[in-house]
Amino acid sequence: MYKIIFIDLDGTLLNDKKEISDENIKQLNRAYNEKGIKTIITSGRHAGYIKNIYDKYNCHFGDYIICTNGAIIKNIKTNEYLSKDFFKIDDVKFLRNIYLNSDLKYFLIYTENNSYIEKRIDMKTQDEIVVNNITEFIECNNLNPVIGIFGGDVKSLEAAIKKNWLKWEYNKYSYLQLLHNDWCPTYTL
Repeated sequence: MYKIIFIDLDGTLLNDKKEISDENIKQLNRAYNEKGIKTIITSGRHAGYIKNIYDKYNCHFGDYIICTNGAIIKNIKTNEYLSKDFFKIDDVKFLRNIYLNSDLKYFLIYTENNSYIEKRIDMKTQDEIVVNNITEFIECNNLNPVIGIFGGDVKSLEAAIKKNWLKWEYNKYSYLQLLHNDWCPTYTL
């Protein structure tokens, strides 16, 4: 018998309007009320985004979340970490230097509760906070960076980002996601 449902947000639990349908809420609550099955949200989104989902909907979610593609696993109610893997500020400086010496369109950093973008072009952003210098902003605000993302023609970057702590994933949306070598989204589960 199943005791936990692990579910993604974008394109799975959330509809095109970024909302959870009444029917999904009904079924998740039913699973918990009738069979004690807890729902754990797993997402590439940051913890702040997921916390807003928890607060917005009257749905019995489990106490834990897996966010930022597995870099953070935490109890959403107590803020206790089960696992966390943050970049060091020198890593962010290294990545920003790659961005500055390239023709990339943007450099995005996820922290635990927000995402910050430094961009060269006028482009619509989702929930990212636009900053002029990501490294300086993160350092001044004592934030813990989790994931780095480059946007634009990323295929040419392979040689520049070869570093033993770093791995990358190309995405269908023409961006490059940078992760630590010792974790990945599927390993987390």
